[in-house]
Amino acid sequence: MLGNDIVDLDDAETAVGAQHPRFDARVFGPLERDAIARAKDERRLRWATWAAKEAAFKAARRLDAATSFCPLRFEVAWLSPARASVAHAARRFEVEVEDLPGALHAIGRWEGESTGDVLSGAGLVSALAPASRESQAPSDAARQLARVRLATWLGVEARRITVTHDGRLPGLRLDGAVVDASLSFSHHGRYAAFACRLRGGHLAR
Repeated sequence: MLGNDIVDLDDAETAVGAQHPRFDARVFGPLERDAIARAKDERRLRWATWAAKEAAFKAARRLDAATSFCPLRFEVAWLSPARASVAHAARRFEVEVEDLPGALHAIGRWEGESTGDVLSGAGLVSALAPASRESQAPSDAARQLARVRLATWLGVEARRITVTHDGRLPGLRLDGAVVDASLSFSHHGRYAAFACRLRGGHLAR
């Protein structure tokens, strides 16, 4: 089970001091707050920790659709600047965080699931979605990016790939047939991103 989250570090709401005074206490546990306070780059670690929680939550929701996002219940332990273990209830999730120009992209997966092919990507919304559909641009951009990247990866035309939704969870179809995949989207500020794991490995071309 897979989840992702992207944070635009140039967005006004991620600026130092832009959050509510009680923001950290509401979303980070004591150990997380201590790590952030001691970090050389406090701002980066704050939002990397937030993104790790969001990515783990999306993966957890695929295991149990009733999972709600209570940030304090997703406990982040950093193994390196780019890798974390996130505990939630009795489960753990592995999260990797990629540094992009002005953004962070986190991808999390349930530790109990075997490894498999994972494709991910991030891009500027302005370059991915039509300006005429500005109100839908971020979500459109994430879906378009996924379709194009998956098509290239699988060696098929993008028009053959469709993104669907089963309730709140996105799904994938190829030529109308359901693909056994775990798919996650995220957008924030200028960026849109996706992560996809094909549980059966590479699809037949």
